Amino acid sequence: MEPHSPKSRSIPSAADPPQTMMVELRMEEMEDAEQETSADRLAKVKVAIPEAEAIIPHPRAKNKVSVVLCTEAAKERVLREGLKDAASVKLIRRPLMVMVSGIPINAS
Repeated sequence: MEPHSPKSRSIPSAADPPQTMMVELRMEEMEDAEQETSADRLAKVKVAIPEAEAIIPHPRAKNKVSVVLCTEAAKERVLREGLKDAASVKLIRRPLMVMVSGIPINAS
């Protein structure tokens, strides 16, 4: 395979899913249990989110994962409704940061 062919995953393309189709989860792990594999974690996530396609473990926080979803509608549904039937998985919600210009600082 050529290094710059369209099949190469090192070069982003328009067919790649956007980063916005992900949600972050915190997974609770038993302290006495053995380290879970990614397949085990994905199986736990699929109980709560059937549309989950893959998980990406966080490099520094071992209990935090990003979940890749199949559609933007699935992401919006998860963020709106939350997770049901998931005792060991918690959704990390981040506030939306917006900038509003044109409002005076001194309103008096």
